[in-house]
Amino acid sequence: MKLLMFNNLKNLKDFFGISKFHCLASRDPAKPEKLGIGNWKLRKTRPGFTLVELMITFTIFGILTGVITGVLLNVFRSHLFVFNSLNSQANLRFLLETMTREIKEGNNLSFNQGTKTISFTNKDGQDVAYYLENSAISRRENGEILPITSQDLIVEKFDVSGCWQSSTCQPSVTVFFKVRPKTNPQNSSFYLQTTITQRRAGT
Repeated sequence: MKLLMFNNLKNLKDFFGISKFHCLASRDPAKPEKLGIGNWKLRKTRPGFTLVELMITFTIFGILTGVITGVLLNVFRSHLFVFNSLNSQANLRFLLETMTREIKEGNNLSFNQGTKTISFTNKDGQDVAYYLENSAISRRENGEILPITSQDLIVEKFDVSGCWQSSTCQPSVTVFFKVRPKTNPQNSSFYLQTTITQRRAGT
């Protein structure tokens, strides 16, 4: 077997027909190169996420989700409270307007403190009564009962004071309400009061 001898690196390249050959012995230690032949070089792989990084990411995401959910729930509850409050006030205004109109035009005004009932005769000669029962205000006319306050309202107090028909003064009445919505997260109550004077005295 004939032993091939190569005097220099150029003869080695010519023998193998390699135009570009990186020799480990020829590399400069001060300038490290990537291993490879010709223009083909090894690529560095991109680093992935570690388990700790994933856990931190999911923890931050969970905290943000909880904070956003809490804010949205508070906004929804506040909106519901305002909506119920406006409905309650509208319902009470309707009740007061109805009572005021009928009492002003009626006569024979009286109030039973024990049953929380205000009674009078309206302009059509019908016996009318407003009273508190089961945390609601109802209207009774000749035996026919009609609930006046909304089912979403709780009437905590209904009181009346004033000058009655038997007095020498002109009949008048002061009506006081304490109510709150059933769906009230803050458990807040509303206080309403109005004074009604009859236009004419009864006979």
